[in-house]
Amino acid sequence: MIRSPETLPVWAATGPTSSPAMLQAVLSLLAKSRTYAASARCDKWQYAEELASLRAAGASHSDLRWLLQKGYVCHREEMTRRGSPSRAFRKLGPLELSERACFVITDSGETLLRRGREPASAPPGARSNGVSERHVTPTWDSLRRELRVGSVIVKCYRCPAPSQEVVLTAFQHEGWPFRIDDPFPSDSGRDRLHDTINHLNRNQVNSALHFGGDGTGRGICWQLLHA
Repeated sequence: MIRSPETLPVWAATGPTSSPAMLQAVLSLLAKSRTYAASARCDKWQYAEELASLRAAGASHSDLRWLLQKGYVCHREEMTRRGSPSRAFRKLGPLELSERACFVITDSGETLLRRGREPASAPPGARSNGVSERHVTPTWDSLRRELRVGSVIVKCYRCPAPSQEVVLTAFQHEGWPFRIDDPFPSDSGRDRLHDTINHLNRNQVNSALHFGGDGTGRGICWQLLHA
């Protein structure tokens, strides 16, 4: 059955003619590799996927160049020497491909993948909590001290909340990717991040967002609520 454009993921409706399922499979593979790197507490490039892996997922060179040009993935050429304790890479041209090219997903790619996985059960253009389908990225206004999703106010701060504001400012600065690194100094302790996440989820004017840890104690994630 042919799906209407309204129920397709954003990237499938506006992207190339390749299979949306294949593009989602490629991004899912790269997201999984990034998760492994975070779990191992090492640089994401140590778990970069080789070109052969993405070919096996069905990606053509044109598919990969489109993903590169859109900024959803980035790539480097592996230069690791035999016996080296870690992988080494050199930069490639923006659309250059080589047999030793390796790929990682970007924050934009993770956001795109997450949007593509959102359920389409709600009527187009609306959710039961009042958040429009067209406004899936939050906004933190540090001057008004308001957190919004589209026109919907999620939190409005009337008293100082420095820890929460540090997290929201970090998300806003990075364009609201799916995940950001712990923005607090390394000597702050994990309790500060954990407590801040709990406070972000409390006392929302409209329950539209949920914040959570990334499972490593070193990052924070967000998701749009569908309730």
